Amino acid sequence: MQKRITSNFVPALNTFKYAFSDQAKEKEKAREELESFLREIDLGMAGNHSILETPSWIDVSFVPFLRQLRISEPLWFDALHLNKLHLWLEHWIGSEEFVEIMKKL
Repeated sequence: MQKRITSNFVPALNTFKYAFSDQAKEKEKAREELESFLREIDLGMAGNHSILETPSWIDVSFVPFLRQLRISEPLWFDALHLNKLHLWLEHWIGSEEFVEIMKKL
C-alpha cells in the first residue's frame, strides 16, 4: 500500500493541486486517478478507522495527503460517495495525536 501511495497517489495529487491553467487535461486525468484510488480504498475498508485490518503507520502516513486533497477541492471531495473514507479522515484528523501535532507554536 505504501508503494502505491508514493508511486501513484502522491504524483497524481501533486499534478491535481499544482496544475497550471493550461494543463486542464492533466488535472482532469489526475482527478480521475485520485478518485479511482480512493474508491478502491473505500471499498476495501472494514469501517474500523483503518485502511488495513487494524490501524497502522499506513493510516498515519496517508492522513496528510488525503487532508491536502480535501483542502484543495473540498466541494468535489465532499461530494464523493466514499462514506468509509470520509469517516476515516474525520476520525484521524480529529484524533488527539493529530491535533497535538498540528498545533501552531
